[in-house]
Amino acid sequence: MDSKLPNDLKIEILSRTSLKDLDSMRCTSKAYNALTYDSHLVQKHKQRNNIISGVLIQHVSDSDSPIKEFVPSHKSDSLDLGFLPKDATILSSSDQGIIVFSREKIFPYRYYVCKPTTKQNLQLPQLMNYGHIQTKLVAIVVIGSKRLQYKIARFFQYKNMSFNATTYYCDIFDSRPFIWTKHKVLNLSSRMLSSDPLITSGGSVYCLMSNSDIFKFDAYSEKWSKLSSPYPMYNTSRAYTSKKLLKYEGKLGLACKKTTGFWEIWIHTID
Repeated sequence: MDSKLPNDLKIEILSRTSLKDLDSMRCTSKAYNALTYDSHLVQKHKQRNNIISGVLIQHVSDSDSPIKEFVPSHKSDSLDLGFLPKDATILSSSDQGIIVFSREKIFPYRYYVCKPTTKQNLQLPQLMNYGHIQTKLVAIVVIGSKRLQYKIARFFQYKNMSFNATTYYCDIFDSRPFIWTKHKVLNLSSRMLSSDPLITSGGSVYCLMSNSDIFKFDAYSEKWSKLSSPYPMYNTSRAYTSKKLLKYEGKLGLACKKTTGFWEIWIHTID
């Protein structure tokens, strides 16, 4: 696309493209990447392509069956989640509108993949039995859109594990061969904070750790690494009352609430 075109015309053209083409444009330059997140373009593209967007909310009721609802974003249609089993617990979701849920009251224990817009459910193969485990976090990463391919990562610990509280295990499900692979051992330097959902960006899964480092798991290579938080996070004289990972314009972000009540947002960029 000619870079000399006015932004209004670029937005008009891009609003008529598919999600796949829009993702491709983000890789061409920093300017086009920023433009694809312009609020006017996002709104036009959503309306012209009948894209449903919003937030999934889940909380436990008195009956121990999670209550699930979908809150649509501005000018988006809503979704009825009533077709999901009452005992379904949503574990993870992707930007492409795919969710992972479990039914713990059903034996043998299984995960399910679902596309709420079409109400399609797919039962995954039975999980390998390791005995008493405690699932910490689950993430789904779409790694191919031409022919939908995704991976699901389940991070867990053994219950009553007394030897090392920072040792985790990871199971990987790959949709292409449609199998779970044997767990990997992750010996981390600190605990994974499981109070917030995992953040996925660029084919990787991120989680904030108890020492303010950031755990990174690459869904393509299935290898993990560690990122350091911005320097102020380690400065004890600069107090923060809350820290959360987020996604900002497709990039990994870290939001930190100061004692004054204001938030700082740090964005991870790669030049």
